[in-house]
Amino acid sequence: WAAQRSVSLRAVEPHLWPFREQVAIAQGTDVLVAVHGAALTHLLWLPKHAVVLEIMPPGLEKVTYRNLAKLAGVAYLCVRAEGLLMRDWTELPVKVDREAFVRALDAAVCLARESTARQ
Repeated sequence: WAAQRSVSLRAVEPHLWPFREQVAIAQGTDVLVAVHGAALTHLLWLPKHAVVLEIMPPGLEKVTYRNLAKLAGVAYLCVRAEGLLMRDWTELPVKVDREAFVRALDAAVCLARESTARQ
């Protein structure tokens, strides 16, 4: 997927990095993809052309990170995870429909590129 779209991907576990490095990584990010949770607060350090793609548990209707993205001036998209109940959210692997995720990620990459071109 990434090679076809001339995109590079990097998986980061923020808690493994010093805070200063976490901020630097976010500042160099075009599309931040994360499961609903505290790591999404790193959207505050994203460049203005960036896009946030939140993976949301089914049935959860929180708008916390959507609102935070709006306040930070970055675009926001959401894709729903499958089959987990909220009480199991932190204990099981997160599963997302592959086609839905690829569509959302494609949209996020396009938005980031369009925003970069406008700046």
